[in-house]
Amino acid sequence: MSRYSTTNIYYWTARQKHYFEIIDAENPKKKKRITEKELIPCSRLKDEIDLQIKNNLYGLDFVSLKDTYNKYRASLENRKNPPSSSTFNDYDYCAKQLWTIKIKNIFISDIHVKDFTVPDVNLINVHMNENFSVRSNKQCFNLLTRLFKYALNYNLGNQFNPCREVDRDEYKSIKKDYEENKQDPVIVQGGFDESLKKINGLLDKLKSWNYQHYVMVRLMCELGGRCGEVLPLLITDYNPGTNTIDINKTVNTGNNELHYQTKTSTGMRTVALSKPMGILIKQLLMQHKPETKLLFPSSRNTIIQGNNFSNRILNKFNSELGVVGRINPHSFRVFVITLRDYLAHKKKNIMADAGHGSKQISDHYVRGKWVNFDKNREDQKEIAGYLN
Repeated sequence: MSRYSTTNIYYWTARQKHYFEIIDAENPKKKKRITEKELIPCSRLKDEIDLQIKNNLYGLDFVSLKDTYNKYRASLENRKNPPSSSTFNDYDYCAKQLWTIKIKNIFISDIHVKDFTVPDVNLINVHMNENFSVRSNKQCFNLLTRLFKYALNYNLGNQFNPCREVDRDEYKSIKKDYEENKQDPVIVQGGFDESLKKINGLLDKLKSWNYQHYVMVRLMCELGGRCGEVLPLLITDYNPGTNTIDINKTVNTGNNELHYQTKTSTGMRTVALSKPMGILIKQLLMQHKPETKLLFPSSRNTIIQGNNFSNRILNKFNSELGVVGRINPHSFRVFVITLRDYLAHKKKNIMADAGHGSKQISDHYVRGKWVNFDKNREDQKEIAGYLN
């Protein structure tokens, strides 16, 4: 929601409704907020507002879909708590994908946002189903929906959002086929015992090669944190008295841009660590120089580049361990959530430690189709106790 002012009048739109705020010229702190319906009797005032909107004194005349995106992006940047840089990177990537689409030999980026019809968006939908990956398809269509919604809120486009009228059944069918045939991350393939063998094999290699990297990966495997949350941890984020660690910032693993907030609001959390993990961290701290502030600093005493960690460190051991496929930092997050589900940990605890806001997101990370027969036997034994 944005505001645009005239002399002593503030005008804005939200949820497809107009709002006006009248400010007393003699006493600026005295304000009166009214809706468009209440404004109708004040014909002179309404005419003044309509004239200024018509003359584009509010700067709302978006020419094309691309202009709408640029304005939408700027509005996100100006928020008190703007999205992370990785989110902006995703939006920019989706926008570039969308700008390659043509309708009637015209790139959709050059079409006025108010000229899009449902058939037009249907053509865009067909193009994405045929040419985009499942992930890009979803993200691009979601962005397109947001752009039309944004234009709608500012009276720039149609009287409805054309994306809401498009049939996405074909995409749902494509997504279903993709999910059914999608392979699990290599780290959780082969069952519980095989996964532990891979993880512990990697930890043993790291321990003998670089103690800091060993502790970092060990923390990822226990914590289930995102790579971008672990890399920027400070020594002060570890609380030795309670043996807990504070997750309160994140770094973009692509460009190393630091943000003093996590990917989501539920990501801001304090996580309890095991006693062995606490001992490993304390031993690591004894090796740090006095001026070191980062828990896992690079050789230059800066935040380790996420891509370097994946390409130069983890990939180094894949072939040595005989692992077919790629182990990346995100694999550890999948592993620990899958492991905790296998061990029948309480779902709310898994969600809290992983920084997830919903059960559905945590369930998405459970892969490998591991079956805990010992736990199943315990459950069956309990049921049998009620039967004659």
